[in-house]
Amino acid sequence: MGKATYITFLSIKCFCLLFFWVRMILEIVFRGVRRFVGDFASWIEVAVNVFGILQVIPPTHQIRWMRAWEAARPLTFLRKIPVVCELWRVLLRSFSIYSDVAFTFCVTFLFFATLGCLAFSDLLTTGESFADRIYGFKNVGTSILLLLKVFSADQWYTDVDKLMRVRGAGSALYYVVAVAEPYIVLLIGFSTILYFYERRAVLQRKLEVASSGQTEKKRDVGVQTDRRVGSGVSVEEHKTALNGNTPSTGQHRLKFGRFRNFVFDVRRYRWREAFFRLEKSTYRTPSESRGILPICASVVDSGLFIGLLMVASLASVVLLCVLYAGMGTVVEQKLLTSSAAISVFFVLPVLLRVLGFGVLSAGQDMWSWFDILAAATGVIELAGPGLFRYAVVRGIRVIRCVHFLKYVTPFVNMNGLSVDLLAAYLLCAFALFLYALCGKELFSNYFVEPDNFARGSFSTSWGALLFSFIIFTGARWYDSLMLLFQSGTYATGVLFVLSLLFWSFLMLQPLILTILTHKVYTSETENDVNTLPKLFPPRLMMNPVQTEAAAPSEKKVLVPPHPSKPVRGHPLQLETLSFRRRVCIMCGVKVNLLQKQFSRANTLFVFSPMNPVRRFLTVLIGSIVYACVAQLMVILGIVALFFEKKHMSEKRNVILHKINIAYTVFFFVEMGAKLIVYGGFLKEEGVPFFAKKFAATPYFRNPVSYLDVVANGLSLAGVYYAPMRVGRVVRSLRLLSSHDRMNVYFTALARCLAHVWRVLVYLAVLYVFFAVLGMQFFAGRLHHCTDQTMHSRDDCLGLSAMDETSSSASTSAPAEVDNRWVSPFLSYDHFGKSILTVFVVSTTSDWTPYMWAGMSTTGETTGLKHFYSGYYVLFYVMILLVFRLFGFRLFCATFMAPYRREKRLNDGSLLESDEHISFLASEPLLSFVADFTHFLSPLPNRVSKWFHILLMTESSLGYKWVDLFICLYMMVNCGFLAALHVGAPLWLKEVCRILDYVGFGLLCVEFLVRFLTYGVKFLLNVRFFFDLVIIVVLIVTLAMHEELYFLHTLRFVKVIMSSGVMLSFMPLKSRHLYILNAIVLYLFILFCYAVVGTVLFGNLVEEPFLSEERNFSTVIGSFLVLFNCSTFDAWEKVMLAAVQGSSAHFAVPYFVSFMVICIIQHNLFSVVCLEVYFCGIDYKRGK
Repeated sequence: MGKATYITFLSIKCFCLLFFWVRMILEIVFRGVRRFVGDFASWIEVAVNVFGILQVIPPTHQIRWMRAWEAARPLTFLRKIPVVCELWRVLLRSFSIYSDVAFTFCVTFLFFATLGCLAFSDLLTTGESFADRIYGFKNVGTSILLLLKVFSADQWYTDVDKLMRVRGAGSALYYVVAVAEPYIVLLIGFSTILYFYERRAVLQRKLEVASSGQTEKKRDVGVQTDRRVGSGVSVEEHKTALNGNTPSTGQHRLKFGRFRNFVFDVRRYRWREAFFRLEKSTYRTPSESRGILPICASVVDSGLFIGLLMVASLASVVLLCVLYAGMGTVVEQKLLTSSAAISVFFVLPVLLRVLGFGVLSAGQDMWSWFDILAAATGVIELAGPGLFRYAVVRGIRVIRCVHFLKYVTPFVNMNGLSVDLLAAYLLCAFALFLYALCGKELFSNYFVEPDNFARGSFSTSWGALLFSFIIFTGARWYDSLMLLFQSGTYATGVLFVLSLLFWSFLMLQPLILTILTHKVYTSETENDVNTLPKLFPPRLMMNPVQTEAAAPSEKKVLVPPHPSKPVRGHPLQLETLSFRRRVCIMCGVKVNLLQKQFSRANTLFVFSPMNPVRRFLTVLIGSIVYACVAQLMVILGIVALFFEKKHMSEKRNVILHKINIAYTVFFFVEMGAKLIVYGGFLKEEGVPFFAKKFAATPYFRNPVSYLDVVANGLSLAGVYYAPMRVGRVVRSLRLLSSHDRMNVYFTALARCLAHVWRVLVYLAVLYVFFAVLGMQFFAGRLHHCTDQTMHSRDDCLGLSAMDETSSSASTSAPAEVDNRWVSPFLSYDHFGKSILTVFVVSTTSDWTPYMWAGMSTTGETTGLKHFYSGYYVLFYVMILLVFRLFGFRLFCATFMAPYRREKRLNDGSLLESDEHISFLASEPLLSFVADFTHFLSPLPNRVSKWFHILLMTESSLGYKWVDLFICLYMMVNCGFLAALHVGAPLWLKEVCRILDYVGFGLLCVEFLVRFLTYGVKFLLNVRFFFDLVIIVVLIVTLAMHEELYFLHTLRFVKVIMSSGVMLSFMPLKSRHLYILNAIVLYLFILFCYAVVGTVLFGNLVEEPFLSEERNFSTVIGSFLVLFNCSTFDAWEKVMLAAVQGSSAHFAVPYFVSFMVICIIQHNLFSVVCLEVYFCGIDYKRGK
């Protein structure tokens, strides 16, 4: 920078600094010192102004981190935006419980880091470069960085390979647990944000009702409510909303961008009428229209015209999808002309809406504007086709596909969603902007750009913003940190990168997930036609009573039956229990067998209830002996699958073949026996009334039975074709649930998956949209020459390259080889490759290479040139924003309503109000306190009473002195333990040894005092029982000091157990079975794909991105590879390696289907964890 330019900018900076100082002084004068000091934003402004003065003074004007404080000044104006301020308050209020979860997460992470230091400290020394010197478990700092790299799925497959190469295959379990356990803790922490956001929404709704003057009393007296829609909504308002109109209140109110709820319309009006109602996107009926020609309103809403629009919109998408690079010019021109002509047709419905409904009403329909834009693109292409020779201009053709989104978006109510969601996106953009400015100030001059890494830097504002966005998404942030380390800014680089990751993954992305989940859940519950009346007061306090709003005749209809668990609190069950028992005993059948095995009179039209064969099979299938034998057979089949390989010896193949035959015969006999007991499809009409509740479901009416049918068919096929026997892996679900022993927790999760199609259709259309856009931008433009020195197609084609490696002693000259103008496998040349590439970019953790390739395109006949088309970065940024921050989150949001309904059904609280559920949510805490009080009753002697007083004495902070002292000492002990590293001084080792012995003595003394005070019964508490386990392990560790020294890290667990944060995890006590079933379902998916992958890709041992330790040669190896892929860590590289193998045609559907299922499963697991604090109580505030 020149001297004159420097002086100019310094003068502007001084003037601005003077202005902000004068503004701050005036604000202090007018607001007062107390109000100014009490505002957190004021402290930020003071700090920025002080550091601004220090930047003007010559001795300190070169300190970069002081200059970076200028980037924090916009934070003082962020509070001026009301919506953003509300979201910020949600984050701050959730900190009351989130802090406990964060503390647990940090201690857990420090535990794994210290464990890695003690167990693998000298094993990962690879080179002498700077990155190699700080890589590994040399000290706790490098261990934390490495574990964060693994936890964020940042190319952690390389770390697994390195550790397995030096420590063995079993060491991979360390990384697997280090990824899974903190992930669960964080999801539970995210549930606190959802909990406080819902509280904020409830309070805001109450304030809106109070401000509008619509009190509950007026609504109950003056409004006729419709129970199917929810309390407080009038029938007339509901019908008006269904017709797309606003209530007739004298003034016509319109909302821009309102969508119809297609699912609600399907439930109420069936498919045909629901599709017709999609086109009725205006908000006035023809009778209310004041347009020029009211008959036009009838035409635009007619069935024939609606069908014509659907066909035209579908044709617009298909015509753009069939294009591909290298297509004939004549055919391509005809297809494009047809697409343009069809797009012009969309101006006709807009004109009809304007004539039929008026300009105001038609203008409020957002689809009309998209139709006008689509028609404009068609007119432009027909009038000036030469403009579309430019790739950027060709991108506007995708507007013609927008109309097709009209038929898939109405599954969710967008009203009220856009404001909060846009505010969250604004927070993300604001954070990126601040980090970009800060990074430019800190790293602009000495940031080095290596050739082998992403081409980003902090030298310009746009480059800094792009680099910050890459770190924000978690793509190769560890390599970015290594680059910052090379500049010599160690502490600043760590603080910059890790703080950006913290705001991204722990604050802003959970906030977006919370907004989507709550809004979609609220929309689902408001539009649920099966909403049941609420019952209050709580069941635990008094017997349930029926509300006055529910008629007695409706009571029997509203009780939701459940096949395996009765609804708690229903009085009819207690009144008729003795009568049912007497009738069952008179029939000569045990009650528990009748409840499970009662079926139609004649199963298979042959076996009557009194048939000896059927009675014998009924008793046999209902016995615990048969259940154990069936489970053992399932386990035997699972164990046999672990020995399956693509290439195996003849002896192993014969043994597995015999096992498959025995397995097939056993389960075919079982299927026949169940058909005799339960029947096939039909139900008996004349079942006695007392047995209808206990009537068993026919075999083929239970979805679980179809798994047995599929497994039997595949195992039977495996008798004749050996690879097919791996299909019996689907029977592994029998360990979770079966026809006669249903697992209600697993069933609740499975029923949530029935709603997957609603999001899949929507995402599929979005993928088609971006695939077409990518084809318009990059079709035929990602080619390159096999000779890297040539950058033009004309220079590349022909015999011009010399293959010196093919020459031998017998040849005097090197052989010539043909150069080829090729494109990568992941490109946009045709629709199939384009949609696969978009899917890879939206899911993989390392998406930056595809972005740099797109930004380097030059033309169809020239190669790539660095940053030649930088504006294409918007295409990739939009893919990440649409899919990662919105599309994939819709799975979680859609699962929330059915999951809560199924859970409340299993808990027997479906008919109860939210207040009742809040009371029920306090049961774990009440039982915990009750059990704790029971355990703390001392023994009847004087010494026990003295020790009891000592143990129960509390400090002013609310912690018991004994627990506080032991917790603080263990924290000090763990701190010194974490300080151990390679080459640690002798004094540090001696201090750790002394602290270990003293800590072990404290644990023994505490255990002995509690034993003398309360006796053996105090071990019934999990916390104290775990103390006994820690003492036993430490005794073994002290006996074998060197070999098992890493087990001293169990002291971190003692820190968590004695710190008091476990009280925040008490809601898990009533929900842990759902979490366990979700984990088992996830393992089942991995196991199924691992078995199939072993057969398909077992010969891929040392392909690219696979290694000798991590491959598909065994089921365990396949399991590890797929677990790596399930974290979205460069999974496409494994797919590309599989494409080059012998089973290439199976690779793409195998990995794509696996990744789709993983996305769904991750969101289902997130729902289970996010629901932890639903209708719970705030333990911190005692509410």
